[in-house]
Amino acid sequence: MSLSRLQKSSKLSGLLLLVLVHSVNELFPQNAETNLNISRNASDSRTPENSRRLPRAQSQGDIEGLYREGLIALQNGDWLQGLITFEKVSWLNSEYKDVQNKLADAQFNLNKKLQTASQSGSGMSFLLILGWSLFFSALPVIGLFLLSPTARGRYYLMQGKYGKAVVTFENILSKHPEKFRIYQILANIYLFDNRKDEQALEVFEMILRLNLFPERNQEINSIVAKHYLSKGRSDAIAIEVMEKELNTKIMKIKNG
Repeated sequence: MSLSRLQKSSKLSGLLLLVLVHSVNELFPQNAETNLNISRNASDSRTPENSRRLPRAQSQGDIEGLYREGLIALQNGDWLQGLITFEKVSWLNSEYKDVQNKLADAQFNLNKKLQTASQSGSGMSFLLILGWSLFFSALPVIGLFLLSPTARGRYYLMQGKYGKAVVTFENILSKHPEKFRIYQILANIYLFDNRKDEQALEVFEMILRLNLFPERNQEINSIVAKHYLSKGRSDAIAIEVMEKELNTKIMKIKNG
């Protein structure tokens, strides 16, 4: 990319970030202080010099601290703060723990929140939707970022294009089944869409086998157990899954 194009892209990104922060403050006033800090630093952090070098020299302690902040935000349902924090972690170290999963989770849930706000007319403006779309399509780093299939999938999630996101992530798994973080992302979408087809069940089975998504294991196990029961499966794996489902039901009755 030439210097002039980089400068134009940097200026555009700074402006888009300011628009985004202004719009997000309308819907998420509790994040106003965080958003203000971002907007104050937008022009500095997006200069050509800084955009050529992302701050990857941070200590593991700094990254871990940010990661824990992101986890707390997700636990509190603060999807915007979680997204911002995990984006920082990803910029510092894109392979740190399961940061890509957490990013996808935050984006997915934030997008649902924005859609709900838009449908209910609770102050969601077209400017906010446009701001998110432009923000994730125009940042200088995104120029290379979108060349990654995983990044494209996350981008589609942010736009609410779940069909395209699913196709993208499924293609990744078909070529790289060892990329375990993709299973959790797909499971989130499958559960949201109430999918129980063969493709979804294969992903669910792998998640249970390797314990890739502990937060939703019970829900996934229940879906797989019902499928096995309907098919009359009696192999060791099916028995284990159905035993877990039975134990879950027993616990619910006891705690009833």
